[in-house]
Amino acid sequence: MTPAQKMASTAASDGMYVRGLGRKNSHVTFLVFAPKPGPYGLTIRYGNGTGSEVTQQLAVNGGTGVPVSYQPTAGPDTFATLHSTVQLRAGLNLIRLSQGAQAAATDLVSLDYIEVRPYRARYEAEQARISDANITISDPNNFFSTYSSNGAYVAQINNLDSYVDFTVNAPVGGTYRMIIHYTNGTKVDSQQGLSVNSEPFTFVTYPATQGWGLFGLLDVNVQLQNGINHIRLAKGDPSFGLAVGYAELDCIDLEYVYP
Repeated sequence: MTPAQKMASTAASDGMYVRGLGRKNSHVTFLVFAPKPGPYGLTIRYGNGTGSEVTQQLAVNGGTGVPVSYQPTAGPDTFATLHSTVQLRAGLNLIRLSQGAQAAATDLVSLDYIEVRPYRARYEAEQARISDANITISDPNNFFSTYSSNGAYVAQINNLDSYVDFTVNAPVGGTYRMIIHYTNGTKVDSQQGLSVNSEPFTFVTYPATQGWGLFGLLDVNVQLQNGINHIRLAKGDPSFGLAVGYAELDCIDLEYVYP
């Protein structure tokens, strides 16, 4: 850590944070352990009291830095978080955050902590491409209203041309565990067709939940390519007709399966 300095604050996660990361040549380097090689989610908790966006450089194991942008906060010890993805090797890794292209020359940029976790990303059904289905909004002020992850979900996925098409960005190609958040109030198993990147459909089977709007989870592994992928969950398709039963979708989570 140079030439930034440690500061005390009750707002910091451990009562201490590093301030002065806008100064020339300032940087903080973290030593982190990864049990397996692959992509990991990175959370950065920062403060930016400059009043404008500040760019820092993020580098892993001495590699080329990539920019990360800190939006303004109310002060250097008022913290916000940003999320990124890093590729780590098995064992020890160095993650370095340093002054970026904007030579802020200020002590108002600070860092509280970083958090590294196995890669996981969420994609909301209501933000996907939807055909012949409807978005249902949950009412947070109604105790009896359906809970959904982002306050909405996709319902009435009932017809031959009904589907939800997720566009997802995979940091590396490989196997991902897809966790589907669904509701099935039919009291029996229901199915939807699943296609990844226009490959032939397979079926996913949803056990009944306690009622409509009461969500369950279903896990299935999918193969994704590096970069943009399309995951479709469909009630029907000319290739298979209509799937059995009915289900509604809240979101999907994607978790990288480390080899």
